[in-house]
Amino acid sequence: DAAAELLLAVRVDATQPDGWWYDGGGIYRHVRLAVVPAMHLARPGGVYLPSRVSGGIDAATMRADALVSPSVAVASPRSGPFSLLLLVHDAAGKEVGRSEARGEADAARSNVTVALPPIALAKAALWSPARPTLYEVTTTLTDETSGAVERSVIAIGVRQTAWSPAAGFSLNGVPTKILGAANHQDF
Repeated sequence: DAAAELLLAVRVDATQPDGWWYDGGGIYRHVRLAVVPAMHLARPGGVYLPSRVSGGIDAATMRADALVSPSVAVASPRSGPFSLLLLVHDAAGKEVGRSEARGEADAARSNVTVALPPIALAKAALWSPARPTLYEVTTTLTDETSGAVERSVIAIGVRQTAWSPAAGFSLNGVPTKILGAANHQDF
């Protein structure tokens, strides 16, 4: 019945201890209901966008050539072809890179992961606390059987990290002190 009322209920039971001295209890983060097409980007972590600096760092501009090596996991209850398009935009909204691939969903497996061709970013602006430059990556999944489309937008930062027993941690070639916190809710 189109007029039928739908009810979604969430129950939290934090009465059983699990060995930690204190877990807290209840829901303390945002909860969202995602409505997706039958063929969709896997959740969580369906779009993986590791980046690495591939050239020398220009210390004056904090820029360097970089590579983004995307992989995308597609979930589907049925088999069928799909296409993927990844577009990278800089902070000004200009397209600075793209990658495309096709794949085949397999009903016998819950997820199919596709490694897309790497995306070269020429003279990428490097991320740091002083210059928190981010790139926006839009992933578009198209189910070629039904025509259904799903998009995901993720912000990424390009940076180079290194550890040395003598110099400690460096970020983009600059020695950097780490400031952090112990967040027990995340174990």
